[in-house]
Amino acid sequence: MKWKKEWDRFYKEGRYVMWWPSEAVIRWTRRCFAETTVKILDCGCGNGRHIIFFAKNGFTTHGVDISSRSLVMARESLKKEGLHAYLQQASCTNLPYKDGLFDGVVLFGLLDHLLLNDIKKAERETRRVLKKGGKVFFSLRSTRDSDCGKGKEIEQNTFLIPGDVEKNLPQHFFSYNEIQELFSNLTIDHIEAQERLYPEGFSYIYSRWSIEATKE
Repeated sequence: MKWKKEWDRFYKEGRYVMWWPSEAVIRWTRRCFAETTVKILDCGCGNGRHIIFFAKNGFTTHGVDISSRSLVMARESLKKEGLHAYLQQASCTNLPYKDGLFDGVVLFGLLDHLLLNDIKKAERETRRVLKKGGKVFFSLRSTRDSDCGKGKEIEQNTFLIPGDVEKNLPQHFFSYNEIQELFSNLTIDHIEAQERLYPEGFSYIYSRWSIEATKE
């Protein structure tokens, strides 16, 4: 699996691993799922920060990641909380699930660490495993981000950024027009641009898109 070694390194170091769910994911979940009898997939679940949130809310929760180290961390967190989820080591470009299985899929900070061909494959796989009427949440780095353009460009708007916490991993930055094109086979319900200024003269912008969509 591409990039597995680097993701294992990232989670082994553990310095920049987040343990709490994104507020945007929490809001999306509250809006979309009133019942607990739904199946949700966290694609690129990492150490399980969203897995824990979904399981605590009573959802049938599945997660995949290419990093074996991250899955160990996720299982440890589930055990500590007395929760259960179905976790597998797998790639988002070849998901080990039947068609139309899930009511919801989350891809938080996943597509922006893939090359363009794999981004398209992952989007197709996401649609395949979603039920008709199913909901999907994407979180993506934006071309407005201060890191866009830094490092070595390996594809259009995709860079290897030296010194970054996710060094040696591709970082793709998405424009609004690219999002519209990439998700043209989904109905986009909501797009939100989220930006944060960091106190290096408040000139560094960390910028992400939150996209909510439906499979019709």
